[in-house]
Amino acid sequence: MGSSGQKRSRKAKKGHSGKPQHMPKVGTKTEERYAIRHERGAVMDNMGVRRGTPPILMWGAVIIVVLIVVGGIVTLIALD
Repeated sequence: MGSSGQKRSRKAKKGHSGKPQHMPKVGTKTEERYAIRHERGAVMDNMGVRRGTPPILMWGAVIIVVLIVVGGIVTLIALD
């Protein structure tokens, strides 16, 4: 039988992940969390740390930065 007289369901537009995109209402806590998460991701992308970066590389970079900072502080103390 045909589909005459029946409403057709609309398909949601899908984003790059294959799931329908849902944007939370403006001004809600959910929208704030959504915006913060995307801003944090954008900042991390700018710094070169993308999602999917192996944790060993990320922690290695953090340890190197900490060692540089500690070495600088020790040098400043030693100069006094």
